[in-house]
Amino acid sequence: MKWLSLLLTLLFSAAILANPQVRIYNDSIHLSPADSSEKPSTSSESANAEGKKAGEASGALSGDLPKESSDSTKLPLDLQIKRIDAEILLLKAELARKNGIPSHVRAYLDSLGAVDKAAISPEMQLRIESLQQYLQQTASTSTQDNSDALPYKFDAQNIAVLLPLTGDYSQIGLAIQKGIQEAFPNAELKFYDTEVFDSMLELWNLMKLSQPTFIIGPLRQGKAQVLNDLDTKVPTLLLNQIDKPKSYVRCLSLSREGYVPVLVKQLVEHQFKGISVIVDSSKASQDLLQSFETVWADYAEKHPDTTKSFRVHIQQVDHSMDQAVGDLVNASQSNIRKNWLQTVIKHKLHFDERSRQDLDAVVSFVSARQAVQVSPLLNFYHLGTVQHYWLPSKLPAVKDFNKSMSYWRNTYALLPKYFVDQVRAYAKGGLEDDQQVGIFHAFGSLAAKVAQSINDSSVRSLPSELGEVMLDEHRAPTILPEEFWLNKGSFSVVQFP
Repeated sequence: MKWLSLLLTLLFSAAILANPQVRIYNDSIHLSPADSSEKPSTSSESANAEGKKAGEASGALSGDLPKESSDSTKLPLDLQIKRIDAEILLLKAELARKNGIPSHVRAYLDSLGAVDKAAISPEMQLRIESLQQYLQQTASTSTQDNSDALPYKFDAQNIAVLLPLTGDYSQIGLAIQKGIQEAFPNAELKFYDTEVFDSMLELWNLMKLSQPTFIIGPLRQGKAQVLNDLDTKVPTLLLNQIDKPKSYVRCLSLSREGYVPVLVKQLVEHQFKGISVIVDSSKASQDLLQSFETVWADYAEKHPDTTKSFRVHIQQVDHSMDQAVGDLVNASQSNIRKNWLQTVIKHKLHFDERSRQDLDAVVSFVSARQAVQVSPLLNFYHLGTVQHYWLPSKLPAVKDFNKSMSYWRNTYALLPKYFVDQVRAYAKGGLEDDQQVGIFHAFGSLAAKVAQSINDSSVRSLPSELGEVMLDEHRAPTILPEEFWLNKGSFSVVQFP
């Protein structure tokens, strides 16, 4: 038997010498055919071990963590493709950070925000958060640049219009497009579909080749902010609100945040010195609150003598409007005093809550379902003379608002003209199914009208289907709301002071 073992050893050595591709490696990321021949393939443990080594090899060669690679292979094919797309955007953003171009980082992060969240791995999310921190740091240290001196003027020679012409917002985008085209029958218009580009940076790199003289759009807020931050130096009318617009950029928006200056002006002119603002946790409500605080601070800085005696209190809706108004009027403190006194005298007391007497007006940035409760609750606490102003965080459905009309009490509502028109049409049985399309068609026409009036400083207001538009000294447009008195089914117009 010894000679047989010796013969097998010689044959095995000869096979190795004859076939130089057969090697035994100590490196764990390589697989050795010789290793697999030592144990039969019938062993499940051996198969699992080799599979694990193969996974580690693939991960090491691709530069990914083994765990990340393993997780990716478990995803459906469409999510694997989306993850690859997200990884490309993320690498571009990281390269932009390395090159010190925060506007490009923001552009790629904005595109990443549209990627399916299921395609973003935990490791990728950490990298995204690192980039967001970088943007926050650069924003806090950035200074004004030369673009702040560039003028905002209208030149119709080559107008670029940026709209969502495909995808979820295509119906809105196409309606705006039609409105703009009708308002510019003889102008040179170039339309760009914002939804077919990976990022606004990619769109801008293409668009600037045609040297636009004026830009209208984009519509979506994130894309509008990115275009502003790219510092194109081309006069632009954005179709949404953004933070810190450049000197050559203005915003035209259907957002109700534009109604806040009108509200602040009313509160001051009516001398409502004790003001409470009710908000909930929704983003729309918090955005209105932020806008209110900004406008109020600016007004107070410009008119310190007028506003120094005003007091503003913010009341959060934590559980219910009942709780919020109760906290607002200090009802809980009255109950505490009552309970303490009952304990001391050992006798049950009947009492009426002594509500705060320094309250003149309550402003609510909440939904219709919440706002309809405010005035009745104030009346319950013997504060029926306190004025209630409602600026909706979200517009209710026209049908639901009509049904709730009889429940409203003593409320001033600041509402968009187009919504009021819908309410009246519904009451007459004439609300059209394509009403929303008509609103955005009118918005496109209004955008064109605002652009054409930029260079004429004598134009201070523009009538429109969406409401009167005011143009300030910097030619910044604001679509004004209409004010209505809601009480026991009454729905009547109130003239602004």
